[in-house]
Amino acid sequence: MDEKLYALIEKYFDQGLSSSEQEELQAAMREDSELLAAFGLRKEMEDFLQTDQKRQQTHQLFEELGEQHFLPEKSSIRVFRLRPVISILALAAAIALILIIWQPWQSGDLYQQYAQHQVINLVERNNEQEGLNRLQTTFNNQEYELAYQEVNKLNNLDTDAQLQLIKGITALETGRYDEAKNVLEQLTAGRSAYSEDAIWYRGLLAVRLENWQAARQWLTSLPEENFWFTKAQALLKELPK
Repeated sequence: MDEKLYALIEKYFDQGLSSSEQEELQAAMREDSELLAAFGLRKEMEDFLQTDQKRQQTHQLFEELGEQHFLPEKSSIRVFRLRPVISILALAAAIALILIIWQPWQSGDLYQQYAQHQVINLVERNNEQEGLNRLQTTFNNQEYELAYQEVNKLNNLDTDAQLQLIKGITALETGRYDEAKNVLEQLTAGRSAYSEDAIWYRGLLAVRLENWQAARQWLTSLPEENFWFTKAQALLKELPK
């Protein structure tokens, strides 16, 4: 993998990219499936480190594995920073080792278990079919970072409830939790056909953040006729007491 592209991935999750750098990375990911997969692996690790407990556990594990591949930063929110010379394959190997030895998700990553999104089928809106096609393809392929970028390019995003829901989902999937909350709040407060779906996703957002009280509040408020009702009832039974 091009060292520059690797560096862009690390910078994306560290201090963020400039507009030109972001466009470069997005274009490269469209052309290189391995790069896209590497980005996905990096995002999985970043998402896992969202709670203090998991950050501490992961930091301890990395110390046990040794510092030859990682530089712990105890004073920083981020548990580790990869050395510039380490390839994405080293990160993938580290993640695989964690999954095999530690199995952090075995204790119950409920979000991953239940966040199985419906396939979207978008019809043309205001002559934006090309952009809608890209959004549909990236979302249905679970390329949520690309889908997030695509949905934000659409002109009628602010007035289209379906696109707003897609924005909320992709924001949730890419770790933009405050933005996801704001979008979903607007949808649940409205009267569109997607307001009840937004309730389900507010429940999932709460699960993602391990806010079990809020998760119960939203999941129990879903009407019985909603598509997500059965899954919500199953999820409620698995929430920690």
